[in-house]
Amino acid sequence: MKFVTIFILGSLLSISNYSQNLIINGDFENYDTLPDFNGQIERAIPWINNSGSCDFWYNMIWKPWFDTTISAKSGSGFSSIGNSSNGLGSEFFGQQISTSLITGKTYLIGAYIRNGNNTIWNDTCSKLSFYGFPSDPLIDSIWIRPSDFSNNYLLCDAGSSGSLNWQLHTCSFTAPANLNYIAVTLNGDCNQLVFIDSIFCIETNKQILDSNACNYYIPNAFSPNGDGKNDFFKPIIKCDFNEYSLKIFNRWGELVYHSVNINNAWNGHYKNKECEIGTYYYFLTYKHNNKQRQVVKGDLVLIK
Repeated sequence: MKFVTIFILGSLLSISNYSQNLIINGDFENYDTLPDFNGQIERAIPWINNSGSCDFWYNMIWKPWFDTTISAKSGSGFSSIGNSSNGLGSEFFGQQISTSLITGKTYLIGAYIRNGNNTIWNDTCSKLSFYGFPSDPLIDSIWIRPSDFSNNYLLCDAGSSGSLNWQLHTCSFTAPANLNYIAVTLNGDCNQLVFIDSIFCIETNKQILDSNACNYYIPNAFSPNGDGKNDFFKPIIKCDFNEYSLKIFNRWGELVYHSVNINNAWNGHYKNKECEIGTYYYFLTYKHNNKQRQVVKGDLVLIK
């Protein structure tokens, strides 16, 4: 049997600041590169505008012309993206990510989005979609969608939003190739405007074969928001064991979860209250077939 304890320490940060996040400046917080007219998402380095009219807003200085009441989900920066019902005119933007996506690895990608408060684009059927590219597709050309590029890979759709409140939308995918660029767009046959903030992409798969021939898999992110997807955290150990212990700590070193039952999972609560978004540390101890006790340490990200 293996005894696993998970010890997690770390600061509680915005999603864009997670060490695992491959998206650079997901909160659009470049104060020294503010826009002065529409279509200036390029000023939120390293984001590049592809459609010719995608706008980057900085709430304290620059207001969307149609709504002066909107505030960002994180910090003060956020972006908007639009989609038209004629199959053209889908705005999108992208960037060269910090580390290449690796073929066969699984990733969680998402963002906080909200429907644009605009009577012209009040539909809610367009899906927030993410594309990957092995080489640079980021050209500033209107009427070109990511799907029009020959080397595009549709990674996943994170669904649509009709809410005027910020909501986290995520989806997961297995990288089909080594991809260096990410594009964010809307897919669908309707008119919609969506605001986007706190974009992130993190690797979620980590399968290990230890010296005792015991395969185990430890996710490094979960989202206990009650949507039925990734609501619980627990390691998956594919072997028999004699001992098992999983401990999870917050950034202050406070134990927020402990279990000696491999079938139990952490629901993201501590003392019957929801834990904050951020990085935690786990300490996993296990013993397999009376062999040497194994200890695994790592971190995980709690997303809501």
